[in-house]
Amino acid sequence: CAFEMFENVGLEMFLDRAQNRRTVLMFHGIGDASVTLEPDEEKYWITWDTFDSILNRYESYSPNDFYMTFDDGNASDLIAARKMASRGLRGSFFVLLGRIGRAGYLSSQDIVEIKGLGMEIGLHGRHHIDWRSADDATLHSEITSALIELSQICDTRVTSVAIPYGAYNRRVMTFLRAADINQIYTSDRGQSRPNALVARWDQVMCWQNMEDIEDIVGDRVP
Repeated sequence: CAFEMFENVGLEMFLDRAQNRRTVLMFHGIGDASVTLEPDEEKYWITWDTFDSILNRYESYSPNDFYMTFDDGNASDLIAARKMASRGLRGSFFVLLGRIGRAGYLSSQDIVEIKGLGMEIGLHGRHHIDWRSADDATLHSEITSALIELSQICDTRVTSVAIPYGAYNRRVMTFLRAADINQIYTSDRGQSRPNALVARWDQVMCWQNMEDIEDIVGDRVP
């Protein structure tokens, strides 16, 4: 039931305080956007110089200490995944099913290549809407059906989700648990265990420099 589900989430968060936790940096687009962005989305895009500096700084870190994720399925994700793979880094790429193949976004072939580079493919929904206000039929399309379709593209079951806008409530979490999701990313900031059901992360913003990033990651020995 929903109450038991939230008891489990509460236990996950309690255990986070007692066990090893990692820092997750969440990215959106990198470089110059080739499509018109949503209002205020520009602040989530960073330069390739900043991204390369982050890779150079943390390429020797264990994925149990430092991890990277990407939202929206922008075309820049493919280049980012290639750069990460060349340094032995791994990450998760959360794509919007409804934007696959559109100009400025990943194609199905791109997604297969990213997976082949050793990265995880996750779901960010179908149309980037606020799931809290969606009816049951829309949530089924955004989560249940979208997971099946994305799993078919990846030729393996997709088990992780990044919630659009990071916004959730009890009903959204109940839908996700019913879909047998192993890891859920929300807008909650901070560190969490690598296998936590509800994972925490920190967004990388356009105005941040390496000093800001180092403050987020903290003094973690690779």
